[in-house]
Amino acid sequence: MSTFDNNNIMPRYTFIAILMTIIGVAVVVKSVYTMTVKRDYWMKVANQKEKHEAIELHPNRGNILSDKGELMASSLPEYKMYMDFKAGGEKKDSLWKEKVDSICDGLHEIFPEKTAAEFKARLPLQ
Repeated sequence: MSTFDNNNIMPRYTFIAILMTIIGVAVVVKSVYTMTVKRDYWMKVANQKEKHEAIELHPNRGNILSDKGELMASSLPEYKMYMDFKAGGEKKDSLWKEKVDSICDGLHEIFPEKTAAEFKARLPLQ
C-alpha cells in the first residue's frame, strides 16, 4: 500500500497549475497590449533614444593634471600603418599613377630638404 494520498496533493498541484496558466496568459495579454495599444508611445521613446545616440562626443585628449597642476597621466594618439606587399597594389592601383605628383608635393611639404622631383624619381611609377 502506498503512503501517497492523491486527495490531499492533487488540489495543490491543480491550484499551482491554474495559477501558472493565469500568469502566463497575463504575460501574453500584457505583451500584446504593449505591442498594439502602446505602440505609438514606445516608437516615440525609441526615436528620442536614437537622437541621443546620434550625438557624437569627442573625448578630451592630452594631459590629466592634479589639483596642484602636476601631471598625473597623458594620452597621446597612436596610429599604425601596414602595407601588404603581396597584394599587387602597383598593378591594380590606378590612383597611384594619377596622384603621384600630388603625393610628391605633399612629401616635399613634410620633408622640405628634398624636392618633389627627387621624391618622384625614387618612387616606383611603372
